[in-house]
Amino acid sequence: MEEKIIMDNIDEVLESLGKYGRWQMMHLLLVGFCTSFATAFSSLGIVFQGWTPPHHCAVDGKNFTLNQTIPFVIDANSGASSMDKCNMYEYPGQTNRNTTVPCQNGYTYDSDGYYTIIEEFSWVCDKAIMNSMAQTVYYSGVLFGSFCFSPFADYFGRKYTSIVTGVVAAMSHLIGGIVVNPVVFIITRFFTGTATMGLRRIDPLARGQLTTRRGESNS
Repeated sequence: MEEKIIMDNIDEVLESLGKYGRWQMMHLLLVGFCTSFATAFSSLGIVFQGWTPPHHCAVDGKNFTLNQTIPFVIDANSGASSMDKCNMYEYPGQTNRNTTVPCQNGYTYDSDGYYTIIEEFSWVCDKAIMNSMAQTVYYSGVLFGSFCFSPFADYFGRKYTSIVTGVVAAMSHLIGGIVVNPVVFIITRFFTGTATMGLRRIDPLARGQLTTRRGESNS
């Protein structure tokens, strides 16, 4: 009859599996890469999602040309002229065309097939601040997640909390990628920031608990 081995704590179990070896290293690298990639993508993805393509006021091509509708502005530094991005002539086609007004019929984008949230939500000109607002809301979620998930994990357990934060992060990313309402998109940014920060708060502790005390300093 085999003798049962009773172990008092998790460190003894990990020691019996073989201290800091290949399994622990693979676990640390895999889990660490996944959580770090998710956090980095959530934080820096807005650089690509929120790229502002060249644009100008939409033109009624049936009646007026670009020159008859959009004024040209001169850059004070380079001296180069370009079409005004946010204004158009109030009375296109008329000789006296000094008066300009904000774009009346939306915008035309030269995105070269690269479709971003800027074009989706028309976050240009007077609404350009909304892109920064979305990122501010994201980091508000990061701040909220940094405070709430540590006690949450202590109470419910880190495994359960990791699953919850992973599901929330995945769902917020998915919804944020398909919504057509800018308010809903900004709300998903908050939950994305909260969940990804939750992962980052829990991940080092969870990985440290799956190594022996000798390997914890390396994790």
